[in-house]
Amino acid sequence: MVIYTTEKRVREIGIRKVIGASVKDIVNELSSSFIKLLMIAALIAIPIGYISGIFLMSVFTFHDGVSIWMMTIVVVAIFSIALATIVINAARAANNNLVHSLRAE
Repeated sequence: MVIYTTEKRVREIGIRKVIGASVKDIVNELSSSFIKLLMIAALIAIPIGYISGIFLMSVFTFHDGVSIWMMTIVVVAIFSIALATIVINAARAANNNLVHSLRAE
């Protein structure tokens, strides 16, 4: 989804760079919407995952239970992988040659 969005907005990124936006500004602008979506997904997934984990563990005779720390570690890992993907693709799009992005059409 990140790659698709950055490819669709290549011309916009080129125009922003011509106007004077830095790579940091472009990366922040592209990543803000994805971070909001990730936060909404985490707010929905954490309670569902915790409750389903409790029900799943109740089936087994010997179980450790579901801890909040495990859920936190998983969410942090997902956020870090997603953020790295977003930043890498947005920076790659922002560092492209302006001539190629503006002459595409």
